[in-house]
Amino acid sequence: MLELGSRASKSTQKKNHLRHPPTHLFPRQYVWYLHVSPAILPPSLQEQLPIHHFQKERRTSMRYSQKISLLLFGSGFCALIYQMTWLRILRLVFGSSTSASSAVLAIFMGGLGLGAWLFGHRADASKTPLKLYAHLELGVTLAAAISPFLLVAVRSIYLALGGEALLGSTGGTLLRLGLSAFVLGIPTVLMGGTLPAAVKAAEQREDLSRRHLGLIYGTNTIGAVLGAFMTTFFFLEWMGIRMTLWFACGLNFLIFFAALRLFQVHVKSTTETPSSETDNPPPSETDNTSREKGPFAFLAFSAMTVGFAFFLMELVWYRMLSPLLGGSSYTFGTILIVALLGVGLGGLIYAMGAQKKRPTLQHFALTCALESFFLIIPFAAGDQLAYFAAIMRAWGASSFFTLVTSWLLMSLLVVFPASLLAGYQFPLLIALLGPGEEEVGQEVGRIYASNTFGSILGSLLGGFWLIPLFTATGVWRWLAVFLLLLASLAFVMHLRTSTPTLTSGLLLVLGLSTIWMTTSTGPSAAWRHSTIGAGRSKLATAKDANNLRKQFQEIRWSTLWEKEGLESSIGLNRTNGISLYVNGKSDGNARTDASTGVFLSLFPGALHSNPKHVLIVGLGTGTTAGWIAKDPRVERVDVLELESEVVAFAKRCAAVNQDALNNPKVNVIIGDARELLLTTKRTYDIIVSQPSNPYRAGISSLFSKEFYEAVIGKLKPNGLFAQWLQMYEASPKVLGSVSKTLQSVFPATELWESEQRADLLMVSGRKRWTHDLKKLRKRLQLPIYQQALRDIWGVKGVHGLFTGYVGSFDIIRDIVKQNHGQLNTDDAPFVEFDFSKNVGQNVHIEVSKLRKRAHNIGAAKPHTHNGTLNWQKVIELRSSRTIIASALIPIQPYSAKDSARRQLARNLYQKKQYSRVLKVWDLKKDSPLPYGDLLMLAHVTVMQKNPAASSYLEQIKSVYPIDYKLSKALQHALDKQPAEKVAKLLHEAFKEAQTNPWFSVALMEQALPLSFWVANQSKAHAKNLFETLKTPFAVRILDLGRSLARLSLANHIGFLQHCVSAFKPFEPHVLWTEAILQSRLACYKHHKSPLLSRAQRELNTYRANKK
Repeated sequence: MLELGSRASKSTQKKNHLRHPPTHLFPRQYVWYLHVSPAILPPSLQEQLPIHHFQKERRTSMRYSQKISLLLFGSGFCALIYQMTWLRILRLVFGSSTSASSAVLAIFMGGLGLGAWLFGHRADASKTPLKLYAHLELGVTLAAAISPFLLVAVRSIYLALGGEALLGSTGGTLLRLGLSAFVLGIPTVLMGGTLPAAVKAAEQREDLSRRHLGLIYGTNTIGAVLGAFMTTFFFLEWMGIRMTLWFACGLNFLIFFAALRLFQVHVKSTTETPSSETDNPPPSETDNTSREKGPFAFLAFSAMTVGFAFFLMELVWYRMLSPLLGGSSYTFGTILIVALLGVGLGGLIYAMGAQKKRPTLQHFALTCALESFFLIIPFAAGDQLAYFAAIMRAWGASSFFTLVTSWLLMSLLVVFPASLLAGYQFPLLIALLGPGEEEVGQEVGRIYASNTFGSILGSLLGGFWLIPLFTATGVWRWLAVFLLLLASLAFVMHLRTSTPTLTSGLLLVLGLSTIWMTTSTGPSAAWRHSTIGAGRSKLATAKDANNLRKQFQEIRWSTLWEKEGLESSIGLNRTNGISLYVNGKSDGNARTDASTGVFLSLFPGALHSNPKHVLIVGLGTGTTAGWIAKDPRVERVDVLELESEVVAFAKRCAAVNQDALNNPKVNVIIGDARELLLTTKRTYDIIVSQPSNPYRAGISSLFSKEFYEAVIGKLKPNGLFAQWLQMYEASPKVLGSVSKTLQSVFPATELWESEQRADLLMVSGRKRWTHDLKKLRKRLQLPIYQQALRDIWGVKGVHGLFTGYVGSFDIIRDIVKQNHGQLNTDDAPFVEFDFSKNVGQNVHIEVSKLRKRAHNIGAAKPHTHNGTLNWQKVIELRSSRTIIASALIPIQPYSAKDSARRQLARNLYQKKQYSRVLKVWDLKKDSPLPYGDLLMLAHVTVMQKNPAASSYLEQIKSVYPIDYKLSKALQHALDKQPAEKVAKLLHEAFKEAQTNPWFSVALMEQALPLSFWVANQSKAHAKNLFETLKTPFAVRILDLGRSLARLSLANHIGFLQHCVSAFKPFEPHVLWTEAILQSRLACYKHHKSPLLSRAQRELNTYRANKK
């Protein structure tokens, strides 16, 4: 019998296997089935059929593709390491502004797209595409390995040309693009070429739907997931940025070697079995129709569109999830990991489909509709998802592992479904262009380039225009509609050549459901401007639906104003005075953080002999700039601020920041602080750094050795540098790291604290100094220093200033030694990672322990001359500061017996145990210290009806006029004086508080209910107070208490007459209590208000929730 397909046949068969089975050699009845079911043939013929060889080759082909996909797994792993390290390094050169980051990202993505387009055609033309792939990986390895050295040159060029400060926004952006291309151009172009080369090597003619492409693409992206995960959570912390990059280079070289070896093995096997290299499977009867090309123009447009949508959505995800996940570097890494995971699994799911069935445009339309549907679901869930995030955050607080797990789960809910569909779309679009390996390299390159171009557009337009203009939630909503439109267009094009099917109905249902969900309210301030990610939200404690709604309403009501900035989402919260919220994180309260803001500049201002020029990193509330600008010796204050919208917030804080933005000395410069500091030609007497918390992404670079070197380079010979560092959520290791880093640059550093138990201030210089007490006393006579000590700390003079002293120069060295401080550098940002792990944890640096340590090593007191300090007086004044700060502190060590007793009395006052205060404090023996003690004793003696009250009241009358009037009103009420006297004092106090923020909040809280007492005595005077309370206090201090007091007054003076005015400040987020909701409904019924239906609906909801 003739052995069909045998190698021993004719010479032509040795060179090239038969492309089609020799059907003339078989009985006619078998011919029709040869390509369908060879199993119907006798076993002896099955082994000889060419179709048997084709099936064997298919299995070999799949194993070959799987081996290539493993190479691409490693390639993706390395690619994400490159991307993350390059972006970090270039951020340190160009800054972290949106324009800088966008320029770098545009070059990175553009290089990938250009590389895919250039090498796609070459991959098709190459007879050895796997060898081409190997050489590309070698090129990537070498180019990436030298990139850190190129970055040194780039940094020098950029700084020499002056950066954005000199070239302007357009010139700076163009320079960044050019320099980024110089560093990233070659490696990214080569990286872009690896995918078409690998796909060309793996694809086969019989793979009509290009499932091998899905396998390659999906595996490559899953490798990127692992690379992003390891870089985010391990490599950067363990090895630093450069070693992480070079580790990836080493691994990339192994991939090159493995690819070359696989190519050699494959060549050897195909030489022994030539058919596996050159033969194609037999054509089917439908071969011609199955190999038709898809509409390139539409598919390229679709690739660009989905790339645009996905990258724009990534920007939205970063902004929207930052408040829920904390906003640290781990946050951005987590979102990237989950997005890549979805994309990778989407590609792998596509690879699992049937190879013989060509996809259609209807399939693409369905993926777009599904992506739109899953994209909008988290939006429609709105604040309920924020509540779930709060529960997950509370659960994750037990360890860093559980915290990361909670982040991943939240990201999976929001990001993963849409990412999965996006990953499925990419190989689908390429498969729609054509089948098998025919021109697959070019088509991968073209679609990849189109997709990348869309991604660049999404990044640039989204960051610079769409999100700031339409807000992140608005863009989220319209992106869902945008994808629906693309789905509709694809479906219409499909109907031109096909008839509707059941899928048409599914598309309609998905479209209508998506449109309906876009009409939902979406995330409110309870999501965007709460403290969920920082672990400080109380949402997780909600016991029922009404309690949860109550918390939601309070957060929404507290958010007075919000704005989508170019760099971040900004919110203005009025809970305890106005606070600046940046991406869900409080970055400064006008009143409660005033101590830190003011003394951060006034400490070095008081210590410096002649501070003419001051530089401040971070505007915040504006207090740091505004108060030092009031020093008559200061001529210029430059403020570096990244986000322009913060300026609007600072303007609202004029009452506490000495109207900083209208002071001609203050010059606000919008831009990245590091870049501006490095490129400015100015030098300064004082430089102050008050960035956000170090765990926030990018902030750690303002605590690095390189930053401090830049600072000392801009300081004049006798200049001083002040650095803020939070004590809450900070470990001793962090303090040791910051101390060691400062010590490595500045030979001398003193340790101070501005806000008791909350903030440390480090004042550094080129050499150690001694404090000239005579000159220091003279400087403290300047009005701005007198006001700061009096209004913010309740003390005065040089002894009052040194209540903030923690330790002299030797304490820094001791901290480094005790805590084994690790140097914090740009390359190894230890502080960033350690801080991020402690957010929301019960970790705290105890200043009392630092002071005790300083005492033990003889560093508790400053080096002084030209006078002496009574250190016992300093210790007691430190205790007296708690009266103004409303804070409890431990009894100060090394205090005299009487001093310790008085400290106990002050703590009792903070606990509102007024009767016990007078039992501990001896009014005859104990002399009160100015000014906190006087305020305390005036209040306590009034409350206890002590005869000494009048004397103490007179002593605070000129110092704290508002507190005097509030205390006097309390005294009159307790003595049952006429309501007119009480009303007059309250009216004057409330009026002054509208412009003067420096009053006792605790005393005001106690005085507000006095207006009800007035109402019971005289409605006429109560009406006057009702109108007075209509205007908020300065910087919105006690806004809720004031509004509630006014609502209660309306009940006393004629509810129906005044209720609309009383409820107006609460709309539309009225406090969620049954009593208030009932009163509101009654009010609006009487007045037939347009809000009546809403009031009825919300009261019904409340009652339904009670059942």
